[in-house]
Amino acid sequence: MILSLMLACAPGPDALAIDAMGADAKALEPGTPAAVGVVNLLNDPATTVAMLDDDVPLDRRAANGLIDARDEAPFHTIGQVDAVPYVGPVALDRLAAYAELHGLTPVGADHLGTWDRISFTVEQADAVLALANGASGETLDDEVPLDARAVDAILDARPLSSIPELADLYYVGGTALTAMKAYSPGAASPTETFAADLQTAIESFYSDMGADIAGMGGNSLEQALDAIDASQVSLVEDPEDDPYGYVDEGMTVYSHPDVVFEGSDSVWFGAYDGGELVELYGFE
Repeated sequence: MILSLMLACAPGPDALAIDAMGADAKALEPGTPAAVGVVNLLNDPATTVAMLDDDVPLDRRAANGLIDARDEAPFHTIGQVDAVPYVGPVALDRLAAYAELHGLTPVGADHLGTWDRISFTVEQADAVLALANGASGETLDDEVPLDARAVDAILDARPLSSIPELADLYYVGGTALTAMKAYSPGAASPTETFAADLQTAIESFYSDMGADIAGMGGNSLEQALDAIDASQVSLVEDPEDDPYGYVDEGMTVYSHPDVVFEGSDSVWFGAYDGGELVELYGFE
């Protein structure tokens, strides 16, 4: 009788694997693959109370609370998960291990997240963090290059464990993150670089023309920035499609549909020479 009860209560193979992995699970810092994996797992429609209770396994009160919260609104951050009653470090480690075991944790070229409007894959985030934690001050200042105040903030904060932690530092914003991505292995693609440069140009454009744009029924700055998408960037190969003639001069030119006025025929262009931005311009 005792033996049969022990066998009945023994964890299944998945639970044993999860316990073994959970011991070494990454700290669930915001923006880490482990944290994103937990959010992916909980937002998956296939994730049920029974699965969380029996397979992960969690305390049933935590399982109920997580599904109740998810059904009200999808989770966006690991902090929202951690705030659910009866969810603590052990539950988070088990969720992270289960997500990894079932392929829900981003790896390699998978999208990890977007911070200061700069998107990162897991590989890119790892490369940028390695740069932030391992490069000398001279490299960060002179070669990347970063604002000296950003360099000081990075050196003082080492070791950095996530991109959001890096992005929160003094004088580290979208421009610095873009520069670090470009310098690191797994650097930003040319289309991502143009998208980031367009974001900077649109912010400047709105600082001068925002009131006029609003008066003409255009998008807000936030809407315009959200409309910028690297997948919408096109390489301009025909000189006739480049109103400023940079293609004829042998430069690389990219275009993006207008983001200021919905349905507009205007197009934004960026001309690059050897990877350096020469001019960013709009044309109707």
